[in-house]
Amino acid sequence: MLTQCVNCGFYFRRTDEFCLNCGIVHPNESLKIKKSHRSPLEKLLLSNIFLLVVALSFVVLLLYLVAERSFENLPYLQTYIWIGALVSGGVLLFALRLLRDGIFGPKLPHVLKHKNNLTSKIKIIDRRLAELENRGRRIAAVLDKIRETDGGSLPEVRRKLLTARGLVASQFERYDLQRKKIELVRLQNGVSPYLYGLSGLSEIDTENGLTEIESTRDELRDIRRRLQSREAAASSERAAFIAQLDETEASCQKIREALLSRQAARALQEISSAADDLRLPGTARESDIFNVHATLTDFSESFEELEREYQRLKAEAETEQKLLTE
Repeated sequence: MLTQCVNCGFYFRRTDEFCLNCGIVHPNESLKIKKSHRSPLEKLLLSNIFLLVVALSFVVLLLYLVAERSFENLPYLQTYIWIGALVSGGVLLFALRLLRDGIFGPKLPHVLKHKNNLTSKIKIIDRRLAELENRGRRIAAVLDKIRETDGGSLPEVRRKLLTARGLVASQFERYDLQRKKIELVRLQNGVSPYLYGLSGLSEIDTENGLTEIESTRDELRDIRRRLQSREAAASSERAAFIAQLDETEASCQKIREALLSRQAARALQEISSAADDLRLPGTARESDIFNVHATLTDFSESFEELEREYQRLKAEAETEQKLLTE
């Protein structure tokens, strides 16, 4: 049974302790603030709202009486007092609303986030891509200044730069592939509820499912287009990802056929002969559909391996740089 995360809408199993997409702990709990989460100051102010209003009214009345006795010759003073009272009351009510919504309170326990989530990894990947792109530009700028005919130590320097450029390009492609894997996991997750239990879907749910499937297929085609637009060396990881794209597209087609058949059955339900002749596909078998958790596991393993390699090469480059400057 799948449930949507209250924070990001990602589907998760009831046994999951946190959302795999945004990392929020207890993703099925409401995000509304609870009384047990309020600070002592909030509880004190909120439990004495009536007294605060009475105190403010008393102060306004006192100022009004003082102004009436002491400043009879000052025009509009009482009007100014009433305007000030209204403004003060508005500010007080706004502050109390902020307190009620927990603006000044402590962070709610169920808003704490687990570090191992897709959103945090997207940020790491984007940071790595930016670093690698900058490093590649610096290498290219130096290579442009060194000619193949230069002598001395420059040919060796040029060879090392070419090797470094190849490593940077390879890592850039791998991190870019990891980003696409996260996109695929999210797309698979979005259509996961329609993999099982199609018979229980209402007409509205069925129509929403068809819309979701079409959107997912468009996104899959876009990922494939972007993947093919980049010239990258063939690798087993790239080939495996393309196979996952193919599998997901085929699964979406099967789900689409099943949903359309359900709609056709409803449309023909009053025509018994036509309904009897209509053969409805059953719920998709596990062997015929993608496995979102397998895709997620594949991403996690390849991402961790890539991160270790990135840190190792970065440490080697920093060590070599120190040796050159000493």
